[in-house]
Amino acid sequence: MRSFVLLFAFFVLSPVHAQLYPYAGMFVKGTILLPDSTTQSGDVMWVAHQNQKLRFRTTEQSEPVKYGPAEILAFDADSFRFVSLHDIRVWAENAAVIGKTSRIKHVFAQRLYAGTFTVHMVFIEAYDGVSGAIQTYPNLLFQRSDRPGTAPVPFPYRIRMKEARFEKVKEPLYALFNDHPDLVERLRAHLKEDDPTAIITAVKAIDRR
Repeated sequence: MRSFVLLFAFFVLSPVHAQLYPYAGMFVKGTILLPDSTTQSGDVMWVAHQNQKLRFRTTEQSEPVKYGPAEILAFDADSFRFVSLHDIRVWAENAAVIGKTSRIKHVFAQRLYAGTFTVHMVFIEAYDGVSGAIQTYPNLLFQRSDRPGTAPVPFPYRIRMKEARFEKVKEPLYALFNDHPDLVERLRAHLKEDDPTAIITAVKAIDRR
């Protein structure tokens, strides 16, 4: 949970993706998980951007190798764990205008929690036609851990949309958490400007019962 709180502290203080993580733009000690499930330790550098590749080097003197989310399974950097997700839907540039999710083919996502439900965070950058500028779109992704083949359900964080549309966004989560009515009620009361930390805490509490 410490990493999650730290992440949101950086996001609230600055919308610049390079400041979302305390080590952004520099090499830190880390590990990568390769497709054959072997690991390599060294230094990693990554900025929270869906089109930014991870840079990995085994020593300070070695030439960094770049990896995209289609080329490795996961990586650790500092206290953060990132995994490769594929063919996901997120709330991004289409959210405010037409109320539809956007498809992301490959992305690195921060793993916030893994238990009965797995929770990831992704940051998507895209052009916003309303503001005429590049915007950062944070999404939480919720998924039943025993159903890895099902698509994760996206949940937007501080993304511009009307309140009525935001209520529609929450409906798939009601179905996902239908066995946990207390969590459903928490989601019903959640407003689009609220900090979702309490929702993560409630998801984690399921495994402590």
